[in-house]
Amino acid sequence: MARPKQGSDRRRSRLFLWVSLCMTLPLAACGSKGFSLESAVPDTLTTGTVSGALSPASDEWTIRNAVSSAIVGEIGENGLGWANVASGSRGTIRNLTESRDGDTLCRDFTTTLESFEGVFLYDGRACMERSKVWTLHRFEKVG
Repeated sequence: MARPKQGSDRRRSRLFLWVSLCMTLPLAACGSKGFSLESAVPDTLTTGTVSGALSPASDEWTIRNAVSSAIVGEIGENGLGWANVASGSRGTIRNLTESRDGDTLCRDFTTTLESFEGVFLYDGRACMERSKVWTLHRFEKVG
C-alpha cells in the first residue's frame, strides 16, 4: 500500500484556508456598512405606493367638467350624477341654468357632494372664458 505524502495534506489545508478566506472577505465587506431601519424601507417606485392626499380641487374639476358637458334642457328631475373615481366622491347636479354675463357664457348650479366626510350641498357658477376653457367662478358650501 502506498502512503500519501504528508506535504499534500498541508497543501490542501492551506488551499482550503485561502479559498475560504477569499470567499468570506467580500461578504464581510458588504455587511460592514451596517444595517439600519432607514435603508430597510423600500422606495415608493418599487412598491408602487400611491401618493398621500388628493388635491381638494379634484372634485371641483370633476363637477366643472360635468357642468360644462351637460345639455342644460335635458337634465330631468333626478339631476345629473357625477363621480370622481380618484377621490371616491360623488354627487348630483341640479338647478342647472345658463346665462350670459356680457360675452361670457355661464352656468349656475347646485350640487351635492358625498364623500367620506359626509354629504354637503354646494352652490356654484362655471363660465366659459374667451379661450373656450370652462372655469369655476364660484363654488361655495351652502349652510
